[in-house]
Amino acid sequence: MPLQNERRTPKRRQRSFKRNKEAKYSEDAGTTWRSYMGFVLNLATCIDAVANASALPIVTLYSASVPLSLWSLTLDQALLFFPQLWSSLVAERFARRINGVTAYATTLLVTAISIFVRANALRDHSLSLYLLARLINGLFRHTVLFNALAVRELSGASKGYDAKKIVIVSLIVAMLFGGALGDYVSDVAFATNILASMEFTAALTLILLSFKCKFRSKTAAPVPTVKAYKDWLMKQSSHWIPAFAPSTLSASYGSMIQCMYPFIDRQVFHLDYVFIGLHLAVVIIVQAVLAPLVVKRYGKMNQWMIHVCAAFLSVGAWTSPWITDNGLAMYLCTTLFFTDFSAAVLELMLSSVAEDDFKASEKVFACTLHRHVKQAVKQWSRILLVSVHTVLSNREDAMRVATTPVAVGLVAFIFTRNTRVALVVVPLTAWALVASPPLDRKAI
Repeated sequence: MPLQNERRTPKRRQRSFKRNKEAKYSEDAGTTWRSYMGFVLNLATCIDAVANASALPIVTLYSASVPLSLWSLTLDQALLFFPQLWSSLVAERFARRINGVTAYATTLLVTAISIFVRANALRDHSLSLYLLARLINGLFRHTVLFNALAVRELSGASKGYDAKKIVIVSLIVAMLFGGALGDYVSDVAFATNILASMEFTAALTLILLSFKCKFRSKTAAPVPTVKAYKDWLMKQSSHWIPAFAPSTLSASYGSMIQCMYPFIDRQVFHLDYVFIGLHLAVVIIVQAVLAPLVVKRYGKMNQWMIHVCAAFLSVGAWTSPWITDNGLAMYLCTTLFFTDFSAAVLELMLSSVAEDDFKASEKVFACTLHRHVKQAVKQWSRILLVSVHTVLSNREDAMRVATTPVAVGLVAFIFTRNTRVALVVVPLTAWALVASPPLDRKAI
């Protein structure tokens, strides 16, 4: 018997070695697939940004196919904004029940469907289909939440990828690609179908690869939950409103003027869509690359830079109806320095100060709230601009009436360091401008 056991020992060792080798091979294969998934996830993020932002340079083609009034524009924005607020909690529960990668792929798939619906709306000149596409996005598009869950579930597979830089580069590519579509694809509906096909391909690839990859356990909460964020927000008093107001005013000012660039470039200067895309790409570079470098170089609260940027905003707001009368070069230089650069620098400087007022334990939620507030104000400030133009359609200085109160409010905050004073100055300035006689270009 001892001899038989001694003879069996090498076989047992061989089987044990084989099992260990198979386990190691399985682990290596899983790691390889996770690396592929990390690459594909970032690639899908790029494609999603390109597919959804490429419409901006050709927005004039959209407005020509489906003309929108003030009320339809307001409804269009409401169908995106309010359903997203309502569906965030449900979306998070859905993502944690399955996994972040599959949820992210699903939201990309639904986004592709909404882009297809938008293409049909442009082809048929249908306002109802166009609004339906916005509602689909409002209910089911939660890319930021799902992407954060997916990145954490892949546990290190996305290391080496800078998500912020990826988004910046993707947006620049989107502006150039959208401009090329406008010039070289004659039918705007067909161009939109190309974007939808890109989104659909990215979603389908991500879904297929997700079956091959093992994810982290769903028991641990990988990122702060929407419910925790909501509970924290309900406990906050209104002190965050004056804290975020200055940076939000800067974001609103830039958004109101920049949303008019595609229309001015095309309708006033008759630029090709490629050049419109190039103009918007330069705006993104100024906001996302140049402005942070300047803030890093001169400090977060450099008083000299703050006063210069505030002065530039005031001059840009007052002369806004006049800048298109002196040629393309004057228009581009004036908007670059008096709007894009100045608003971006002020927003960054004032944002850092606002977020520093919160405790270290609340910093994540505070940054999230600040981002949401600025995003919401940017979206609705465009509706405000259209409203001012509609109400003051007989005045040449409607843009000045819309933007000057914001610039004056920022100047009031910078000199008084009192947010409440700035928030009072904004409506008072608006009332004074509306009540005063309109100024023509010579008077301005």
